[in-house]
Amino acid sequence: MEEIDGDTLRRCLQGDEEAARKLFRTYHRYVYSLCFGFAQSREEALDLCQESFVRVFRSLKDFDLSRPLKPWIRRVVINVCINYGRKKERCLETVSLQADCGGNQSPVPSISSSVAMTDLNPERHVELSETVEEVRKALRELSPEERLALVLRHQEGLDYAEIASVTGWPLGTVKTHLYRARQALRQKLVHLRGDLP
Repeated sequence: MEEIDGDTLRRCLQGDEEAARKLFRTYHRYVYSLCFGFAQSREEALDLCQESFVRVFRSLKDFDLSRPLKPWIRRVVINVCINYGRKKERCLETVSLQADCGGNQSPVPSISSSVAMTDLNPERHVELSETVEEVRKALRELSPEERLALVLRHQEGLDYAEIASVTGWPLGTVKTHLYRARQALRQKLVHLRGDLP
């Protein structure tokens, strides 16, 4: 990933649109990936990504230009995701299950590019698509905190102390969220062990 230099950030603060576009282009995939890992829905991830960039540009004036930008952006995205998760939980607690909370799920996105689709026969492709959707469904059923802990640990590669630092959770809470998330996924997906490629 290309790094954004201090000069580009200063130009962003002065309202330079090209510098802002450069910052967006540099971090868009990273931010979307974090948001999708949390939301497990393309539409929700796009909304979270947009909200994250709004917050990044609004808060840039408070950023210490001598520090690395990526961890700061990660922190902004995490805060957006945590707040979204809390709002969504409140929404689900206060309306009936039939009501639309704005959480409609998107169709299954295409399977990871790491699997060559030409190498799969049609039957195997359908099986793999169904497996991917079951995993995403299981992830969506976790609490927002459990999902976020998994994303930070397994997608971002942060250790427990780093997760505690970026989320503000005590270390014991991080361990609890990860333990519960793994246990829940294990129970929900135990039948898939023989199906996974």
